[in-house]
This record gives sequence, structure tokens and C-alpha cells, in this order.
Amino acid sequence: FADGKGNDGQHKGSVYELSFSPDGSRFITASADKTCKVWNFESGQVEFTYNFADKPTKSEMQVSCLWLDEKTIFSVSLNGRVNFLDAEFKNDRPVRVLSGHMKSPQDITYNAKTKSVYTCDVNSCVVRTNAETYLTADVVGDPHKETQIKYIATTCDNNAFYTVAVNDTVCKSLVSDTGDEKEEKTSAY
Repeated sequence: FADGKGNDGQHKGSVYELSFSPDGSRFITASADKTCKVWNFESGQVEFTYNFADKPTKSEMQVSCLWLDEKTIFSVSLNGRVNFLDAEFKNDRPVRVLSGHMKSPQDITYNAKTKSVYTCDVNSCVVRTNAETYLTADVVGDPHKETQIKYIATTCDNNAFYTVAVNDTVCKSLVSDTGDEKEEKTSAY
């Protein structure tokens, strides 16, 4: 499964888990090479490869997988994200991702524009949770450079939110109508 070089579609890193399809004709593997692969049990050949980022980092390592039924395949990334994978093998990226905090949340704020709750944690992560659907998404970026975020607050016009880290840096994240955030460091005190 893993020759370390990726020859014949094999994994370039360690395989952490595998899970068989309900009929036993295929199985999926989760690997340190930041991919999951679907294999034909009889031939031993790779039939499909799932990728998780254009430029994957350590956090996209795939540490677990589960082939639940004909329509449902999951993987779990090192960063704690639960990935819903395309069981029809048409899309090599997750069709849905569930995320959340891996460490203690510190503060919460609400944005009426996106109808979302934003929470921050000691790992310098901000998570957006839609207050109507309860779906979560990580806010991309690390303006505090891995320093614990202690406070978060939405602006009155709901166009941005501010975060304050324990090293007294203040960062502003602009919020678009779609709920996508673009972060910019505004000041450090």
C-alpha cells in the first residue's frame, strides 16, 4: 500500500487505517501522505485518490477512514476535520467537511449578517457555526501566529470581527456576504 515513493498509485507515507466497502470488493486507506485511496480488493490496484488541499500541510494527514455504506465514506484529518467523501468517485475533494475546536473555546460572538456564531480557542483557531443550519467551518488563516486567542467581537455593522490574543495583538477579519473571511492584521500593542 505504501512504498514511500508513490509508485503504481501507492501511498507515499504510512497507512493509518483501512475500511472495507459493504460488499468487500473495495477498501479505502487513510495515509500520512495526506490522501485517501480506494483500492480494488481483487487486483490490489488504486481506483481513486481523494485529496484535501492544493498544498497540503501536516494538518491534512488522514488518520482514519470509514466506509459506512454504498453512499457514505468518511475520513478524519489530523486537524480533527471529518470529511464526507464522494462515494461515486467523481470529486476528489470532500463534498462536506465538519470542523470544530480541538482545544478549549475562549469566547463567542454573533454576526447578524451571516447569521453565524464565531468562537475562538487557545489554538488560535476561529470557527464559524451557522446559527440556522448548525454547520461549522474553520476560518482560514492564522493572523495571531499560533498565539492563544482570548477574545472575539463582531463590529456593529457586522462587516468584520476582531480577535485579541494573549500577546496583546489585535486582528481584524473582514466578513463577506457569503460568510467567507479575509483576515488582516491591523495592529499590535
